[in-house]
Amino acid sequence: MAELRTAEPTRPGRMGYQPGLDGLRALSVVLVILYHAGVARHAELTAGQAANWFFDGGFLGVEVFFVVSGFLITSLMLEERATHGRVVLHQFWLRRFRRLLPALWVMIAACGVWATFWGHDFLADLKADSFFGLFYGANFQQLASKVSYFGGFPHLLRHLWSLAVEEHFYLFFPLMFTLVLRRPSTPVRRLLRVTVPAAVASMVAFVLVWKAPVGRLTDQGVQLDDVRQNWAYLSTFTRMGGILLGVSLAVVWSPWKPEGRRQIAGRAVTGRRLDAAGLSAMAGIVVAALALRSDSAALYRGGLAAVSVLSFVAIAVVVHPDARLMRAVFGNPAMAAIGRRSYGLYLWHWPIFVGPLAGRSIGTRLLVGGAATVVLSELCYRFVETPIRHGAISRWFRSEATVRVRRQPGWLVRSGATVACVAGVALFAGSLVVRLVSVERSATGVGGFVTDAEMFDPSALAALTTTSTGSSTLGSEPAPDSTAGVPVPSASATTLQRTPANAPPLPPLGAPADQPRRLVILGDSQGVMLFGARPSGLGNLFTISGGALSGCSVFDEGKLLTNYPRYSTKFDRCAGWEAKWATAVTTNDADLALVVLGAWDVFDLEMGDHRLVFGTSEFDQYWLAQLQLGIDAIKAQGAQVALLEVECMRPQDVKGQGTPPLPERADDARTGHVNELLARAAAADPTHVFYVPAPHQWCDDADPISHDLKYRWDGVHVSGKGGKLVFETITPSLLAIPLAS
Repeated sequence: MAELRTAEPTRPGRMGYQPGLDGLRALSVVLVILYHAGVARHAELTAGQAANWFFDGGFLGVEVFFVVSGFLITSLMLEERATHGRVVLHQFWLRRFRRLLPALWVMIAACGVWATFWGHDFLADLKADSFFGLFYGANFQQLASKVSYFGGFPHLLRHLWSLAVEEHFYLFFPLMFTLVLRRPSTPVRRLLRVTVPAAVASMVAFVLVWKAPVGRLTDQGVQLDDVRQNWAYLSTFTRMGGILLGVSLAVVWSPWKPEGRRQIAGRAVTGRRLDAAGLSAMAGIVVAALALRSDSAALYRGGLAAVSVLSFVAIAVVVHPDARLMRAVFGNPAMAAIGRRSYGLYLWHWPIFVGPLAGRSIGTRLLVGGAATVVLSELCYRFVETPIRHGAISRWFRSEATVRVRRQPGWLVRSGATVACVAGVALFAGSLVVRLVSVERSATGVGGFVTDAEMFDPSALAALTTTSTGSSTLGSEPAPDSTAGVPVPSASATTLQRTPANAPPLPPLGAPADQPRRLVILGDSQGVMLFGARPSGLGNLFTISGGALSGCSVFDEGKLLTNYPRYSTKFDRCAGWEAKWATAVTTNDADLALVVLGAWDVFDLEMGDHRLVFGTSEFDQYWLAQLQLGIDAIKAQGAQVALLEVECMRPQDVKGQGTPPLPERADDARTGHVNELLARAAAADPTHVFYVPAPHQWCDDADPISHDLKYRWDGVHVSGKGGKLVFETITPSLLAIPLAS
């Protein structure tokens, strides 16, 4: 994405500034931004059919960037070699770092500030992503994580993979360049002996790494293995082909020179032919962006390579002096201005779209997010990128170091103020680093809406200490919540209808001799948020710790299938979840584990070529077997298991959510079926596993609490008041569970 530009005017025999190349960048960054904004047309089809997408290949704009970068950087190096006899490597790298790093650092720092104060759910990922992003290892970090690049929880810095690929080129290509052309007399075309085979090898590797069996292909695309798709799409080795194609073009194509202007392979060319070829190439790129998808078989069978070749042609034409129409279209001042800012536009748009505007509509992302992207990138361009690229820092140091300046009145005050500002920024940055390192997802939750803890009302226990042994509604009648302004209804028929008939009864409330109990909260993001929103005042009853895993249920494979457009997530990243549950139990020396599930358990699953339909006996058997893995892991550590009833969910589209309002979560029949499965698991082992009813208010749409975002900030995950309600409801049940001897 980096902007590569020569500021000097064109001189005879030199390339000079080519505004048409910036115009190509402008079109490319627009394609990428539209793709990330979600500009698509979705045809609603019946369950089990694929969706038809429109404009889902905007990510191909990145490939155009790659080819442009390869061409331009090589052209500049060839000119430097022709002028000075060699390329000074340390100066080349200094120019690259001075151009790229400041803007990147500012963007990462801004993401850290936003996530620290408003986007807590992004912090745990940002901690690792920032380190790899700063040192251009983002693509290999994402490969090591084995999480699908095109699915799962969005990271604020996920888009830095492409900058890593380009930076790897900037680091290693100059070494190869100087090695091959180490003698001034060596013809530059000798580079082709390396670049052409390497480009072909990279493109072939892209196809071979993908390597999907033909039997899995359909006319709608292909279901890909995440690891293979990631390696094909993100790896430096498989994506270097386009860059090297641009390098090869620079070696053979220099139409600004008199000897290279009029001839192509011995044939005369005209401006009309050039324009026709260039515009056709750009039309082909746009068609590819409209037609291809990330899971299209055609993309991996030559589609990406075709885009590289089309970019090759477009670049060759737009730098030719006789291609008047092409140069007029892509070299006009507006396109060139956008292209010069393409690096900043690329840096800023993604974290804005997936951070503050997560879950927002396409129109909001384009209008609000686009405006914010333009403003931030322009500020960064004017006050960070341009001054530093032109040597502002070195000039400042030199000027401040002169005797003349030191002798001026007030120099000491100015110097002291500068030192104080630098120290203040360093301290603030240090506090952010400490916050990033110390924060854990289990302590912050999803969405960043953990509020000040509410106070637990001990009167919730007083009315329930005499509950009969056979009641299945033990713990389902919380005390009135005076802070909400809405009285909490007592247990009623709603509660009895909500709790499955097959739920085994809990024993009577035990004596307080075994208190405080060491409770660990496990499960998915709902468990994460329940731990973060636990009320204060529970110290005499529980010592509570967190061990839930956001984005994971009891699955370690498969892909979630939902009717929500353009959303998907896979559970391969959750492999070993039961071992992590066991570790949380042992680390916290817990004697009771509260398992909180439901957010990911109400969907169909795609298991390879097979669809596991929710509610079928096959699904039930699979889900119960997976749950049993977790139960066995907890029991093996000597703790008892409490399965919290799945609450009725009322998902809403709110600011800050990492997951959109998926319609399956709002289906009470689905959550009710999961509760029946939980009850079956508890009935199968009544000595160690217990079913714990949840607040009945979540399922009563007549109750204001069911839709009150003060209780569940997105209709799914609890915040402060919701945590108070849950604990006042379930505490009697948790205290009634006999601990293992």
